[in-house]
Amino acid sequence: MLSSGHWQPDEDGEYFIDRNPKLFIHILDFLRTGKVNTKGFTEDDHLKLKEDLDYYLITIPPQTLSWSKEWTWSKEFCGSNIVIQDRIVTKQSGGSNWNAGVLGSIPNLSSFKLRLKNIVSHGCAMLGMAPKKNFNINGSNYTSCGWYYYAHTGGLYSSKGDGNRSYATALQVGSILEVIFNKEQKTISFSVDGIPKGLAYSNIAEDEIFPAIEIHDQGISIEILQ
Repeated sequence: MLSSGHWQPDEDGEYFIDRNPKLFIHILDFLRTGKVNTKGFTEDDHLKLKEDLDYYLITIPPQTLSWSKEWTWSKEFCGSNIVIQDRIVTKQSGGSNWNAGVLGSIPNLSSFKLRLKNIVSHGCAMLGMAPKKNFNINGSNYTSCGWYYYAHTGGLYSSKGDGNRSYATALQVGSILEVIFNKEQKTISFSVDGIPKGLAYSNIAEDEIFPAIEIHDQGISIEILQ
């Protein structure tokens, strides 16, 4: 790390590293064991760890960082028609329109599970992943920003031209949707109630994508399963 030439010693041969030491123990753990345990991290902790890794010129494989992450819904990227209660999001206002979106707090999770806790009307909700850039928390995203599984039909919608492309089956109350993201292969696939449904999307070139949902019907609730 110090041999990279990025830092130069002072007159006494000592190196001054201008970083907060709070998270350095996690970087040492990775250098010693090849693993990073971020259990209990806040959203801010994850962002600061990423900044520290960039500063130290250390690259950690995405699958190594994601194995222990506990993520939440991001209050910063949550629409005004959505209420967050711990791991559950509910559309509580806004009627029946595509005007309620929310992102997860951590990017590039290799997999995560969501449970459809409550269905109203036809269960019109989109579940998948999206970048922060261009994500509209109070508008429609399913054809303009991200890659989604449509709970009502099991079809696929995306910003790359997918419009209810045939894929799987509709979700029911209690259904568990697992989203699997392979950053190296640039793919997203899904499983429903433990049954793999196969490749859904490929050629995903974004550097960072987050868990994302968009709810049409007021009253629908979706829960994170860690």
